[in-house]
Amino acid sequence: MNEHDIDDDPIAVIEDEARAVAKSFGIPACEDMAAMFVERIMLRLGGENIYVPRRRLRDRQRVIAEIRGRFTGRNAAVLAREFGVSVRWVRQIASAR
Repeated sequence: MNEHDIDDDPIAVIEDEARAVAKSFGIPACEDMAAMFVERIMLRLGGENIYVPRRRLRDRQRVIAEIRGRFTGRNAAVLAREFGVSVRWVRQIASAR
């Protein structure tokens, strides 16, 4: 397994993030805490197919409102680039007013 494979492994990502959070809170045994956290996640969710959205619902609603408020009919590409979404999605949001 190379470094790229590890970066793509969702479990490794979760463990890295758990370790980072533990460190930020000054937890002394952050390695153990991260390993235990991953073990618990695997026990509870192992075998499930889980979709992880890029944004929380409230963030998505804020983005939608912002796009609708700023859409002029000619700035779909600019808004898409600014919010990290597709031009098509910007147009769908704007037309659903």
